[in-house]
Amino acid sequence: VKAENLLGAARQRLDEEAKAGTLRSGPAALLVAGVLAAAEREGLSAEAEGEALKAAKTRRRAGMSGGQPGFKWIETSNKMGLVIPYDRQADLGYRRLHLMGKDLRMLLGRICASPEAERPHHQSELDELINWSNIANDESDFGASLQLGSDLLNHDIRFAPATQQQLTTAYTLLNRRAFADIARQHGEQRRRTAVARQAS
Repeated sequence: VKAENLLGAARQRLDEEAKAGTLRSGPAALLVAGVLAAAEREGLSAEAEGEALKAAKTRRRAGMSGGQPGFKWIETSNKMGLVIPYDRQADLGYRRLHLMGKDLRMLLGRICASPEAERPHHQSELDELINWSNIANDESDFGASLQLGSDLLNHDIRFAPATQQQLTTAYTLLNRRAFADIARQHGEQRRRTAVARQAS
């Protein structure tokens, strides 16, 4: 469920249930009416797709950040996307890596699900991708590292070290020190959690 706010998400999910034709459809329809009435009473939007989400879809179709020169919108696995500095004339700031989207998610899934003996083979594919991302950083295409780090963050806690390295490096090179600090601290916390999970 994608929506602009929690009420919109709740309404969208309840609408789906109400139209499903199951035993829960009747109560779901009643809940939709209740959510809409409460939202109207409080002056809140319960629309699944408000102005901000419509604008984001427009930016996605245009491949940029609201048409602002010097920026580019790139997709991430959580569908929120990222806005990065991008020089369209020099084609500088972002490059597509050879493995992303569905293909990247499948590789990460194989790493998580494979037996210990097979894992190094799959991990080597990810290591190569990280190497290409680091090369992109060296050539001022920082968006590739930011995108890869975000996708790793959204997948599994076992990728905490790589996530931390990619995001911290990208945010540092983009001169976003506060975000680099957050990525570093969050990565350290996730790393501790991953170690504790393996020990249990």
